Amino acid sequence: MDPDSQCDFESCKLAGAKSVIKEQSHLWFGTEPISPRDHQLISCDDTAFAAFGKSSYLSSVYHLKHGEGEKIQDTCWTCENDIACKTMVAQAGGGIRGFPHLIPSPPANFPKVNVSLTVSATHSSELNVSWGILSSRPTRIRILEGPSEICPIHPLDVMIMYDCTSTTENFIRQPLIASRKWDILLMKMCEDYDYPWVVLSMVDSGSYSEVAHEHCECYSL
Repeated sequence: MDPDSQCDFESCKLAGAKSVIKEQSHLWFGTEPISPRDHQLISCDDTAFAAFGKSSYLSSVYHLKHGEGEKIQDTCWTCENDIACKTMVAQAGGGIRGFPHLIPSPPANFPKVNVSLTVSATHSSELNVSWGILSSRPTRIRILEGPSEICPIHPLDVMIMYDCTSTTENFIRQPLIASRKWDILLMKMCEDYDYPWVVLSMVDSGSYSEVAHEHCECYSL
């Protein structure tokens, strides 16, 4: 498949996946009620200032690794590390629905989860920035197992990250981005081994000044 055809295929698949979760949210949420906030994010066809699809992706879990001089490290959220990263988020207080195969690990420190965003071409000149990172705490994350009836081999898992804020200088310098919090809907696709989780939608969730600023250093569970 040539690059242009591959790009068209991936765009169509993303659009189709977004359509399915909009129309059949119960396949992910089951009998759980869907909050107005979640419904707004799922129904949204916009990614705010970010590029849609694989240009904007879940990048890593930032955490403290014990036994190595309390070394702070990033674990890249690749296909290979997907179960380990989900487990880290769950251990740090994230909401998990499904995934019976996840094995709880000993408590550790997981201060934030990063999403790397490429700013869309229509906004890059306006904001004078082309990329940046938003982050959220594991306690503000929900991960929902995808329905096997859609694809038993590669179920379309969904993640909702609430109240993401700017953590890189290029975004922090942009008031239109840094002064706001952002809710982000991501879906795990199977086309990219290195960055399987891509952004489907993003909405403004309020002023960042409305939230008590948390300390950035690692915390213990």
